[in-house]
Amino acid sequence: MAELEDLQAENIRLRSMLSLAGVAMPPPADLPSSEDLDELFALVKGSYPKLEGDRFQFGRAMIYLCYARRATEPNEKYAATYWLDACREWLGKQAYPRDVSLRSFTAAVIASAIPVAPLTRFPYDLAFGLTVGDARQPSAAWRDVLRAGAVPKPMALKRPAIPPRTQQLNLMHRADDRPGVVMR
Repeated sequence: MAELEDLQAENIRLRSMLSLAGVAMPPPADLPSSEDLDELFALVKGSYPKLEGDRFQFGRAMIYLCYARRATEPNEKYAATYWLDACREWLGKQAYPRDVSLRSFTAAVIASAIPVAPLTRFPYDLAFGLTVGDARQPSAAWRDVLRAGAVPKPMALKRPAIPPRTQQLNLMHRADDRPGVVMR
């Protein structure tokens, strides 16, 4: 019993230190267990084999996405790497390792039931249903994915996907084009 009281006192002391340092503690969330993460990861890999990434990075991205502010449709105003950077920054502030790949992050977005654009040209034309800021209340929408036993379908973009364009460049170099070289 004394051990529990010591731990509670330590918890209070650490929380006050974090508060004094300006570190805001996130509100409690219903986070997926390790078994839930394994099942969610398998569901995403089953639907999108190209998203097979690191399971631990996927788990960290899932934690961030519980606290991320959501939109009802894919947000085309921000690049996918913007959200990936926001995830990494948030994880660092919460003392988690920051390493999360775009592949693992995208898989976590899908497993979190966040609207996503079709992944036919992954990693191009990505758009996620996220908006700037933190959610007022953490989300446990990942539970809906587990209950359904399937990941949600992607939502079409409002703009047409950008077609791939191949362009050949012919670069030529002459000695007299280099600065500091004098040709006689």
